[in-house]
Amino acid sequence: MSNKSTLREHLRFSKEELPALIGVISVVVFLHVAGWGLFIHYNSNPAYSSLTDGSGALIYAGAGALAYSFGLRMHLMLTISQQLMTQLA
Repeated sequence: MSNKSTLREHLRFSKEELPALIGVISVVVFLHVAGWGLFIHYNSNPAYSSLTDGSGALIYAGAGALAYSFGLRMHLMLTISQQLMTQLA
């Protein structure tokens, strides 16, 4: 039981850290909304892109979403490995 309480105390943010945390999360959310909004805007109209197949459907819109998901996965794996390395050191 003492391990859980110490882990909970370790993971708790202090009052001084909360504004910085909220700022970082706000910027990340803004960038995601802006990026996905622009992605959808420019890929929803074939006039903006010449990469269409015979029926007029955009062919690389799925590749952008796949690259985004791979980037998130890579960031998550790097973050986890960095945390593990600092705990082992």
